[in-house]
Amino acid sequence: SNPVNSISELIGLAKSKPDALNTAVSTTTCRMAHELFKVKGSVAMTPIDFKGSAQSITALLGGHVDYMVDTISSLKTAISNGQVKALGVTSAKTTRLLPGVKSIAEQGVHGYELVGWAMIFAPKGISTQQTQILSAAFAKTLERPDVQEKLLQIGIDPQFKSGSEIRSFLIDEREKWGRLIADAKLKPY
Repeated sequence: SNPVNSISELIGLAKSKPDALNTAVSTTTCRMAHELFKVKGSVAMTPIDFKGSAQSITALLGGHVDYMVDTISSLKTAISNGQVKALGVTSAKTTRLLPGVKSIAEQGVHGYELVGWAMIFAPKGISTQQTQILSAAFAKTLERPDVQEKLLQIGIDPQFKSGSEIRSFLIDEREKWGRLIADAKLKPY
């Protein structure tokens, strides 16, 4: 029933009512998504902490919070049932996990991106040849349609990155989140 249907509408509303809107967050990642949105969208919204996705969804459906941030996996059923509407995804581009929903970045919040990731690492000292063999095997595995489908079913939109891309990604992630945590003055619980 919320009249907001896009990220630009949410930003407009949040700017017209600074600190009046709140967002349910249930994990550290959700909190970081919220904080990044505040910074990149130049909006003031209040995070409300919950102990899990179920509590966040219940609070949203009950009208106790205005918005929520959570994983596609946690919200997919509620979205499919029409209980909630997805305004945007946190990946840089639209994802196969939620077709038809544009990313926050694609809706004008430049530089907004938060994705969960898992990587496969090898022990220090592994030879270049061994690295190339393992890398080629993982790339080939990720290309298989059955593997892609299974990963999508469990909420993973698989992407292959080379070793140099991973190193660059990790450096960028450390800088991005370290700066955001410091600027938002976030402390561990």
